[in-house]
Amino acid sequence: MNRTDSDLEKGRKAFSLSRLKRRLILTLVFCIFLAALLGWVWFAGRSQASRSAEEEIARLNAYIQELVETPVVVTPVSPEINLAAIYQDIQDISELSTVEYLFTDAARFTDSKQFRDWNIPFTEKSFMLKWDGSIKAGIDLSSVTLQVSEDDKTITVSMPSAAILSYEIDNDSVEVLDEQNNLFNNITINDKIKFDAATEEAMKERAVENGILEKAQKNAQDILLRLLTSYPAIGDGYTITFTQT
Repeated sequence: MNRTDSDLEKGRKAFSLSRLKRRLILTLVFCIFLAALLGWVWFAGRSQASRSAEEEIARLNAYIQELVETPVVVTPVSPEINLAAIYQDIQDISELSTVEYLFTDAARFTDSKQFRDWNIPFTEKSFMLKWDGSIKAGIDLSSVTLQVSEDDKTITVSMPSAAILSYEIDNDSVEVLDEQNNLFNNITINDKIKFDAATEEAMKERAVENGILEKAQKNAQDILLRLLTSYPAIGDGYTITFTQT
């Protein structure tokens, strides 16, 4: 290789080295620029977040200060007395409030033809029956009313007086103990109707004499008292009184 070729080769190498340096410098400049840009973005975002946080803190401090300076009225939360629900529950316990009086009875029916309030001889007819039955007494709970006074925490229960609700005969238990028919005065279905009406009235009077109405009244009051005091809204906070209408 002559001198001219050697110089040319050296020139090419120097040119390549110079171009490489320029690339490295450009790359370094770009990296510095990118780093500066990212740093600016981060700083700007942080500054914005910091300002937002400061504004939120200032808003909360102002709200707290307002709460401190403004008196707050707190209304105690207490359960309300739902009269509609209570009336429905009262209807549901209607059967529980009754008192049942079970009995076994026997009675005789006699009858004769009469002339001017005199029994005609040889016209008497009679029969004697024995049977089981039941009488129920209670309160018409559909007529019960409640008056609630929040001032003195009282509940007044107005209820009707106890009464006979039903009279039933067990037809399978009926026995004919004696029967005397008469050729001139036969036993009829009307005789049985009269007999049933008379014995029903007599049994009801006997049940009343034995205190069935008083028991029914007290039983209804006890059940209503247990029902009312079972409500959390009533509990022991109210005084409950009963009146009869």
